[in-house]
Amino acid sequence: MYFSPGTQIRVNVESEFTSLSLFEKLLYNIPNLLNFTFIRNSFLTLFFIILMSIITKRNVKNRFLKWLLLFFIIIPAGITLIVNFLSPFITLPNIMLKVINPKIIFIDIYWILFIILFMFLIIYYLKIDKAIWYFIVLAIISNGAMMFSPVWGGRTACFTTFMLYMVLFLITKKLNLKIFDNSIFIKFMNLICIVFIVLFTVYSIWIYMLNIDRNKYINYQLDNNAKEYEIIILPVYYTWNLNTWGSDGDFAYNFKKAYGIDRDAQLVYVSKKDVDINLDDLNVSSKLRG
Repeated sequence: MYFSPGTQIRVNVESEFTSLSLFEKLLYNIPNLLNFTFIRNSFLTLFFIILMSIITKRNVKNRFLKWLLLFFIIIPAGITLIVNFLSPFITLPNIMLKVINPKIIFIDIYWILFIILFMFLIIYYLKIDKAIWYFIVLAIISNGAMMFSPVWGGRTACFTTFMLYMVLFLITKKLNLKIFDNSIFIKFMNLICIVFIVLFTVYSIWIYMLNIDRNKYINYQLDNNAKEYEIIILPVYYTWNLNTWGSDGDFAYNFKKAYGIDRDAQLVYVSKKDVDINLDDLNVSSKLRG
């Protein structure tokens, strides 16, 4: 990702980031590292919580310390998972959304301590082997390279995520859990899969209908020769949706070309509830005109 042509172009454009020292670049990107690898990476984080809790419960003998560590592992990270899961579907109060904001220093400190605790647990209690170290090193190298890039996104942490899953699978094997031999566990996981299939289906249909409204609203503005176009935001939770987040650049250029919008027009992103007209009453096609 770091050596891709797109990233290299953005590195040259982002003169402010390029002028930072090595240490300043690392500090700048720590929130991005934590955000895309852990905070927004719900399934991976859930896997971490489960295994860290099992290792703690099995090995920490001091009762007070055991429950303190379990509280630290489960409660803050669990709240993060709940907020991530609910935020695409309902409007949550700002105080809840702060737990998934990587720009808050206390959130960053928690996740750094979370990683340190994970490493301590697997090194001190499991005495991990070379295979696990191999995938940990690959995960570090992958995201480590991106620490010197001004551009981050979900896909930049993709390889690291795969490597960390390999680490967790190997740890599961080392713990000898035999969970896949448990019929109750298998039935429970089947139920979870069915629930997620239903939720993702409903979510995808909602995105599809919202995109139709967005296309209609853009065409309505084209018919009225707008100088500034309001673009309805498509949520980026769980799926990759096209939002250019600006009026300039390659994404914006191709977006305008696809929709037939003048290349000099300004794009303003709004939520559907902020649109002043009733989109259901528009007698406008939803087909792209580019």
